[in-house]
Amino acid sequence: MRNILIRSFCLVLILIGPAAMAGEAPAPTYLHTGPIFLENIRVIDGLGNPPAAGQDVLVLNGRIDKIAPHGQIEPPHGAYIIAGAGKTVLPGLIEGHSHLLSNSLGGQFPVLEVWRPLMANLYAGVTTVSDLGSSLQTATDLRDAVAVGRLAGPTLHTVGDIFEEANERDNFLASRQLGRMEDYIQLLDMHQQRGIKLIKGYVMIPLIRMQQLATQAKLRNMRLVVDVAAWIGTSAYMRAGVDGFAHVAFTHLLTPEEIAEARRRGVWSIGTAAVVHQLGRKTNRMLNEGTDFLDDPLISGFYSADELAPIRSAEYSERVIEAFVADAKRAYGPTFFADDFPQWPSYALRNIKTLLDAGVLVGLGTDPIFPGLFHGEAMHYEMSVWAHSGIPNLAVIESATHGNARILQIDQEVGSVQENMIADLLVVSGNPAQNIAHTRNIVAVIKHGKIVDRQSLLYRNSPPARGKQPAAIKGSEQ
Repeated sequence: MRNILIRSFCLVLILIGPAAMAGEAPAPTYLHTGPIFLENIRVIDGLGNPPAAGQDVLVLNGRIDKIAPHGQIEPPHGAYIIAGAGKTVLPGLIEGHSHLLSNSLGGQFPVLEVWRPLMANLYAGVTTVSDLGSSLQTATDLRDAVAVGRLAGPTLHTVGDIFEEANERDNFLASRQLGRMEDYIQLLDMHQQRGIKLIKGYVMIPLIRMQQLATQAKLRNMRLVVDVAAWIGTSAYMRAGVDGFAHVAFTHLLTPEEIAEARRRGVWSIGTAAVVHQLGRKTNRMLNEGTDFLDDPLISGFYSADELAPIRSAEYSERVIEAFVADAKRAYGPTFFADDFPQWPSYALRNIKTLLDAGVLVGLGTDPIFPGLFHGEAMHYEMSVWAHSGIPNLAVIESATHGNARILQIDQEVGSVQENMIADLLVVSGNPAQNIAHTRNIVAVIKHGKIVDRQSLLYRNSPPARGKQPAAIKGSEQ
């Protein structure tokens, strides 16, 4: 019945659009769609270079037209001018590991509210999302609705359904389970027909089958990312032909041989340290930091007080951890959580830093499936976890922007602040190169060269009426 409802929702979404189906899911609303002029602003380019202060940035026709020292560019008539003193522009954030349909409070969003995580991400300055596992039809319909402008949200990339071998212990993912190679090929062809370029295999797939899947994917000009691979070993998966890992390994410290092989083969990984932190009582966000962060508009703007109330108790997080450990042991066997389980958060961050230092491509993602990790806000939290572990702020920002763009093979279009790139930009107060928390001080979100009306994205907030903008708006940033 649930699958029928989802398919019906997608059909309605295609035929009449989300705004007609549910008034609370509006099409994109923008404060300005013409030229944009960022005046005398600090630029963090996302490439790891030191910030460039005192720059003017001109956005025309959806792209970054010019970047030059202050005073060398004349703003065109009708430009929306953002006074950049004390502000920084950086690339729009790219979420490297999401599950769009997952609700951080448990389960999935109601069928008619799957747009909520899209708007939460865009409100938080996330202009591109890589979904690493959701219903193929639902995820691609959402992707297409955003692409044609019927639904507000980040640009979407999705792997669709996760490829998973039948498991006699448990269907941990509640996903479609495969047996014969013919089943894999049929699902692979379905994904190709829906325009999927990157597929995801889960850990219960036998290694020989994973190698066959990687081969079949490459024959279709598709790539394969695999989930955590600790109990077989990352080297075995790399030799099987996978292109990347959905998580940087966290159940063990990577060996020099594994790191060298990743670099030699060009295999990338996505660091998801925050979700690993949620598994441990000594590192769980809510058990150690309290729940005041739930009042941040990046979260409270997309969940009602009644929805957030149950997770404010410590007992709630304790129950979630116990349930996850029990499910994982049932699915993967009782030895999955070994004696060094409490070291996993440390292993995750040490492996991220080691890979970055070795020149291996590492993206940044959140895997927002746990209470404490909310779509959009979780990107800022993940970045802070990395930075507080000693990873340089500029390296953190690079992984969250250009690094993820390279993984998605879209780095020629987005992920950096350079001339001729698509203008997906985040303008903040302060200097994130000095304090990573400044990425939360959002002044403006620019998507495809248009200034997003962030207030219109808030949950159950109807888009306000907008009058005609003046020809030039000095200091009119939202």
